Amino acid sequence: MVAAATIGDPRGPRGVLVAARPKGPMNAEIRNTWLALGGMGLLVLGASVGASLLLARHISRPVRDLTASAVALAQGGLDQSVTPQGPVETRQLAEAFNTMAQRLRSWLERQLALVAEAAHELRSPLASVRLRLEMAQAHGERDPETARRYLAQALEEVERLHRLAHQLLSFP
Repeated sequence: MVAAATIGDPRGPRGVLVAARPKGPMNAEIRNTWLALGGMGLLVLGASVGASLLLARHISRPVRDLTASAVALAQGGLDQSVTPQGPVETRQLAEAFNTMAQRLRSWLERQLALVAEAAHELRSPLASVRLRLEMAQAHGERDPETARRYLAQALEEVERLHRLAHQLLSFP
């Protein structure tokens, strides 16, 4: 690189000053500056990508946990619940899932209780019908009046069973 300037006074130039410097060291310094800037840029880019991946994993973990619990619930794991975590929307979704799972458990418990009660209510009339029919069968030939009485009682129990079945079918 070369720079030149005139030296003189108002009467005219007295000489020329020439300064020269080799271009190699300056070009090397410019190249080193660009390499340093590029390296810093890559470092910042790498750090940004790493931070973004960690943040994405942190945000998506609650959704993955919720998905796993929903799949387990759908497969019959009624004891499923999730810990609300992550962004507000994800926490709200987890709370809604927990409410739904609790309601499902409660509904199934009520259904099982209803089935157990229905089975209990049906056993007595069925046992009574069976007993009366057996008695009518055993004594029918020797004592037709007793057989008719047992058959009438059995018919009453069948009517009771009919009412119970109707009540079960109209249960809300």
